[in-house]
Amino acid sequence: MNAGREKVINFAMKNRPFLIIALAAAVIVWSLYQSLGGIEGMQRDPTVSLGVIGIVVLISVPFFWFRYHRLQREPIYEAVRDPEPTAPPDSQLDRTPLVFVASRLKILGLLLFSVLAFSVVALMLWTQPGVCGVVGIATTAPFIVFTLAMAVIGLVVLERLEITPEGLKHSTFWRSRLWSWDEIRDLTLIKGRAFGLSWTSGIVFNRFSSDRYASGPARIMLRPTWPMASDKLADMLNRARLRWSSPKASEFVPVRKGLSHYLPAALAWLFVGIMLYLLIGRPCA
Repeated sequence: MNAGREKVINFAMKNRPFLIIALAAAVIVWSLYQSLGGIEGMQRDPTVSLGVIGIVVLISVPFFWFRYHRLQREPIYEAVRDPEPTAPPDSQLDRTPLVFVASRLKILGLLLFSVLAFSVVALMLWTQPGVCGVVGIATTAPFIVFTLAMAVIGLVVLERLEITPEGLKHSTFWRSRLWSWDEIRDLTLIKGRAFGLSWTSGIVFNRFSSDRYASGPARIMLRPTWPMASDKLADMLNRARLRWSSPKASEFVPVRKGLSHYLPAALAWLFVGIMLYLLIGRPCA
């Protein structure tokens, strides 16, 4: 059963560009269906309906084709390469422990982006008539307040990242975690690209252990809030891993992903789906 689930996950990750474009196409088709008045509306004025559909297809298909191939050329996840054998060692690692404190300016930028995004969501919900608007605001308000409160607290009590020969320690205002270098594998940068711009939205790595069912998350993400550029920090973490990991690390296996690993993505997709349904379907209109 686990093997079947792994195949499904691998298929989804391999075809991620196609799935993203398929979702966008489904949204456009649903929008056309609603704006043209459904099947009855198309039958009443088939010429206009076919003309509108034709224009949308002529615009959308080339755009989707271009985006699909661009996503294939420019993957979202960019693996951090190991240094060349002839590359000099990183002299900064000789002065451990190295402590990095999160930048308040970068955290403030993420907070402003969150406020802008939540403002758009609140406006969408506010325009819903009747019970849809009330239920929508009531269900999303706790999530919005919690997210903003966490961001504000993060401005006061800053995250810390500590690199030592023993491992990588990550501390926030509510918990502290330490991973040995034997556990850290597959360091990867999460890249975002839009409108000709490129940025890094996080650093992730997979956890390995002698026990496949070890407690804790199987995949760790670090936000790009550190004073050092994310690509340089990821390279430093990879060099530290290669320098201090022990020979027994070769016997470690990937930690099994539990349900908590997929829960955030599932909730995010559910939230986006509900927002699109309220915006396009307007069930209370």
